[in-house]
Amino acid sequence: MKNVVKMIVNISLGVILLLILASVVGRMNRSMEIESNLSSVVEETVENMTVALKYDVKNSREVCADFVENLIERLDGKVIDMKVEVKKVDLEKGLLAVEVTEKFQHPNGRMGTISDNRVVILNQLEVPERKECVVKFYLSKKDMEEGINCYKCYHLYEEDKIQVPIVPEKQGAVFDGWKDCNDYMADFSIPVQENISYYAAWK
Repeated sequence: MKNVVKMIVNISLGVILLLILASVVGRMNRSMEIESNLSSVVEETVENMTVALKYDVKNSREVCADFVENLIERLDGKVIDMKVEVKKVDLEKGLLAVEVTEKFQHPNGRMGTISDNRVVILNQLEVPERKECVVKFYLSKKDMEEGINCYKCYHLYEEDKIQVPIVPEKQGAVFDGWKDCNDYMADFSIPVQENISYYAAWK
């Protein structure tokens, strides 16, 4: 009888010990997962924000709102409950301090929380300068080659589309479109990438 009681106590202690161990291991694993993933997720979030930036960064609220929205989209879909808290934004120094707290479930069914803090460099959020391109139109190939008598000149930004000038007129000739320096007909549906010149073709 004594041995049976002793065996039951030992089994109970073993089960309790296993549950505690599983709980600690589960907490540690989740903690390590958050710690290892959060940094890359935050970096990816900032990078994607810069690529798809649709406005000039004027105040910290815009940055915070965008950051939190993008971060939550990229975090683990199995999250039970997560809180993203922006601790500080300093646009002049280009810094964002963020704390992420996540609730998770231990293997024994109990709830636990884990937190991670990160400081993100935001200087990428500055709106990049766009390259300026000059597009010139000439009334003849000779004028274009000599760089004289420019008919129209436009200053555009890279990736802008060229505004086609009013069709020129020439006595005794009919305008036949614009050509580039390689004598190809101009395709104004393609955004400008560099300085370029066109000349008027006549027939």
